[in-house]
Amino acid sequence: MEKFNKGELSEKEYEKVLLEEIHYIQGDFEEKLSLEILEQEEKLFIVFLKVRDIALKKKIDKTTLKNMILSEINRTMIDKHLL
Repeated sequence: MEKFNKGELSEKEYEKVLLEEIHYIQGDFEEKLSLEILEQEEKLFIVFLKVRDIALKKKIDKTTLKNMILSEINRTMIDKHLL
């Protein structure tokens, strides 16, 4: 920006520099976001394995387990967004 303010860069050159910086930042953000998504998917998979193991040990049927999970999701969403 300093070079542009001093008149060392034309508007088109400055625009090109800004677009390159935006592209770099966007790429970095997308990479970090992808890594975060993978990490969260791994954590979720581990939780699902634990839930499955508990359901098998307690002999909880599929419908009951589904209803329990949906109830917990609903409760969490209500707590987070309404209360």
